[in-house]
Amino acid sequence: MWHLEQTPATDLPDKSAKHGQAILGRETLRYIHEHLHLTELPSWINPVPRNVGTKARGKLSADQWHIFCVVQLPIILIPLWVQRGGVYKRMLDNYMCLVTEVVIGGFLEMTED
Repeated sequence: MWHLEQTPATDLPDKSAKHGQAILGRETLRYIHEHLHLTELPSWINPVPRNVGTKARGKLSADQWHIFCVVQLPIILIPLWVQRGGVYKRMLDNYMCLVTEVVIGGFLEMTED
């Protein structure tokens, strides 16, 4: 079972997270918005809107959520959270395990190998 142990408030990702509000708080979301347009995706992948996560954007489709969480977030968060280390690295490891499981679970055909 994957979980994050209790972390001191000073070691949490965003200031808003000190009060249990969010892991992807305002600072991280701002960073994501700044880097979404910098990610190059294959032509067959439709990128999510640049204002993802804002009230103005509204809801995402299931396909947009999938692309955002499985493709674009890892591309953006890996360099950011690896560099920061500590709890960020542990959260990244946990998130990448989740992404791996989602990708494997989405295979149309599986073998024992």
